Amino acid sequence: MTSESEFSELKISTTTVTSSVPVPINIIDVAKYLPIDEIIIGIKVVYAGGNSSIIRDVAKMSKKAKDFYNQVTFTIRLPFGDTEGFCGETPSRLVSCKIFHNGTLHITGTNCLEEATKASNLLLERLKKLNDRKMISIRNDVPYLLAHDHLLYNSTGRNIGWINLINKEASTKDSQTKIYLKTEYVVLEQLDVQNEIHDTTDPFYVFVSAKCADNRRKIYTLDGDEIGTKCLQFKLNAPRRHYDVKFGHIYCGNKIIGNETIQWNTDCLSKLQSSKRYIDYLKEKGILLHHVSAFPQNSQMPVHFQNEDFNVHMINMFFKAPFHICRKRLHKAFVDEDYHSRFDPCSHAAVNLRFHYNNLTMSQPENVGKCVKIFDRPCNCKDISVSCFNSGKMNITGLATVEQGFLVYDFLKEFFTKHRPTIQAFPE
Repeated sequence: MTSESEFSELKISTTTVTSSVPVPINIIDVAKYLPIDEIIIGIKVVYAGGNSSIIRDVAKMSKKAKDFYNQVTFTIRLPFGDTEGFCGETPSRLVSCKIFHNGTLHITGTNCLEEATKASNLLLERLKKLNDRKMISIRNDVPYLLAHDHLLYNSTGRNIGWINLINKEASTKDSQTKIYLKTEYVVLEQLDVQNEIHDTTDPFYVFVSAKCADNRRKIYTLDGDEIGTKCLQFKLNAPRRHYDVKFGHIYCGNKIIGNETIQWNTDCLSKLQSSKRYIDYLKEKGILLHHVSAFPQNSQMPVHFQNEDFNVHMINMFFKAPFHICRKRLHKAFVDEDYHSRFDPCSHAAVNLRFHYNNLTMSQPENVGKCVKIFDRPCNCKDISVSCFNSGKMNITGLATVEQGFLVYDFLKEFFTKHRPTIQAFPE
């Protein structure tokens, strides 16, 4: 309890930290097949351009903000203390954990690094145990292995991507589709490959990168194996803006300014033939055996998280003044001393102080919290938001370190003590 003459202690309400695992994550497998238990109580993933999603147990779709794609969100019930599970009314905290397909880990809702580490290790233990096999029904109206939930598979039963339907009413045959393969968008093309043994040219469906990187586009089999590159070769001093590639030539208007060539890998024909043979067989059966796992096959498994593996990006803290506050007079006191303050009771119940953290002003007591623009310098301050409520409670958000929080805490205590006769409100 806070006494009538003392400010309460400064406490952490939540932190945002990040880390990573050294291997990619099969986010679709994790979202669909990871068991729900007393620790993992909700799972959500949004894919296929936002047209498809997997939502399990307590997880919900966001109504206001746009959901992140290419990541799976876990709702973790984190028990307090050293307990690993729950017994009766074990006290706990709900933590949100996001894992992106490249292995990046994003945790919010914890109070310290120890809680973030514990939540990550509880999740990692369950991801390591995910190993199963499922039968997947596939469609026969496209040349690649596509399930009815828009997921793309290779002939060995691994999920390698998905189809983004720009128009939900459109079928995958239409041009209104985007194919996401591994880490990039690709397009479906049919290319001719020279068969030197039989001295013939064989047509094969392949995936080609949708965007050029260094005038190159990668070529993949329908199983996702890289087998070559499409290269743009411009003529000397030819303009490279507003060009089109048609029929193996590069056009700028009606003028040919270069050629498109294909560089095949030495084993491209054998990979294409093997991929086509297995895919045709599976499409004829209409089903494939899917290997479920959180990590790619034969990858190095992450061992254990420690506190040093996490980076703190944001800290939110709070405390309470020993008296009630007249918000209107507090806002005026901030403005009169040239601080950036906002107060609109119709939209928000608190006075919002924007505290500008900068080493240049922190060394001058009279300018603490003010922007360096007062010295005719460009603003490079760290903006920290302070919400001051009528009850005396103050929420500090946007902190990068705990030390910044205590600097703001000391400033507010001094400011409120100095202006207490003016800003104190006496409830009726």
